[in-house]
Amino acid sequence: MRTRASKRRPTALASFTLIELLVVVAIIALLVAILIPALGEARETARDLKCRVHQRDLILAFLTFASDHDNTLPGGTKSRYDPEPWKTDWLSGRWVQVQEAWANAPQEGTLFPYVGMSTEIYRCPSLPAGKVRSGAGSNGRFDYTMFHCFAGAKVHNVPMNARYDLGNGNYIGTYAPVLTEEDPKYFLNTGMTESGHGNRDKLAHWHKWGANSVAIDSSVHRFDEPEEGEANYWQAMAPSGNWVNMGDPGSSWGDWDRR
Repeated sequence: MRTRASKRRPTALASFTLIELLVVVAIIALLVAILIPALGEARETARDLKCRVHQRDLILAFLTFASDHDNTLPGGTKSRYDPEPWKTDWLSGRWVQVQEAWANAPQEGTLFPYVGMSTEIYRCPSLPAGKVRSGAGSNGRFDYTMFHCFAGAKVHNVPMNARYDLGNGNYIGTYAPVLTEEDPKYFLNTGMTESGHGNRDKLAHWHKWGANSVAIDSSVHRFDEPEEGEANYWQAMAPSGNWVNMGDPGSSWGDWDRR
């Protein structure tokens, strides 16, 4: 018995109208606009985390150095002339001219053997490379500085807490930074590139959330310093029990213990 073949209509090819194509393109463009900033922020978060790890590793190296040297932190910029090599600058060692300070860092610093001879640990991945002594970007050698006042201090005398003077009789209670990120315009990458943070030096603003700094207990903190702020606005309680200016640029090796 023969069956009648069923007739099938040809299937029409699916197609987009111009309006539908424009809608799809607009949606894709919107998604890209949303995702690119999110990806950029994710990358900065990763760089910021690495920076914080570097600072924590540096302060642990400080403490290891101290355990080998009578519980004493390394020396700073003002210690570069000390006749005892272990007391000289943690970052540049013994140097005389400004040019030597930058050129010797960090390999000649007293801390270098305590970080596994790694140069990367001294750099913040969030700070782009800059022209040397331009006042902008990284100097290519180091992106962190040490508060002058703690050079050569006994570890047990370094306070955990500090306060920041807002200049109107009010203070912000915060941690006491030992190492911090400094604005490149304030001797991190200028004609006098050196390792100390004091006087009119300012904290960095290259991170979205404020400058990273590390305390003596190896905890890393952020502080968004006002643009008009400077190291002289930081105060901490010295061993004498008095609140003193942490930004004093005249601090010599071990001066903190005598305050």
